[in-house]
Amino acid sequence: MKDVIIITGESGIDKSALINVYLDVFQGCLLIDGKEVFNSSILTPTQIAEYKECSRLIIDDLFLLTLNSSIWGNILEILEYRFYYSKFMLITGDLAQFTTYRTGTIKKLLTTAQLYDMNIEREVSKLVAQIYLAENHIDRSRPMKLYLMENEGSGLSCTDTELDFLPEEWNELLQEMLFFKFLEVGELQSLACDEDGNDFLSGFLPFTQAEEYLQKFKELNNLPATTKEKLNTVIESWNSLNKRKIYLGIDFYKRK
Repeated sequence: MKDVIIITGESGIDKSALINVYLDVFQGCLLIDGKEVFNSSILTPTQIAEYKECSRLIIDDLFLLTLNSSIWGNILEILEYRFYYSKFMLITGDLAQFTTYRTGTIKKLLTTAQLYDMNIEREVSKLVAQIYLAENHIDRSRPMKLYLMENEGSGLSCTDTELDFLPEEWNELLQEMLFFKFLEVGELQSLACDEDGNDFLSGFLPFTQAEEYLQKFKELNNLPATTKEKLNTVIESWNSLNKRKIYLGIDFYKRK
């Protein structure tokens, strides 16, 4: 995963819109809002622990926090902890401040982070897609696979339903925040590789949950007809299995 994402842009560019979408779509997020925390006199030990351990930490207007000496040390402590344990961070700020604020921690941010400039890319949906693909190392130039698995009590076993979606068939879904919610429910993880040694990201969710998402994807105007046909095939296959304890599997290739 790409563990540190930095969003830069001039004052007035709506970086907060990106953050609001991220908080709405993705699980396990906590926000340190520079404008609010700047006025705090202290971060409690409980707050510090929560910011260290959450799945995704978002820090908006990082450099406002340098003006509050009573909490800046805590912020650096949180950053260093998350660096050490490779925990995801999304941080916004002025690029000039990142390049002129010469501390070891900030230098580390710049050298390890993936940078996105909202002066160049202002469309939030495209930016969210770029960040998610970078965070998870998903290769959008290769197929996505959907398949059905049956829970037989001792584990999941394959059924005959397995469909590959070509890049041109699934990439349009990256414009939809609903698609990322769907992937979050599936909890993508690196679980296996194929016979050629290609790493996969795989996720699973009960089909009773997955069906609602697939039905909504079928209603999207921008999806190719072949994509909708394949989604319908997956749904019909589930129906033909008498709706037993079926799970939907999702596979992506990881970028090397």
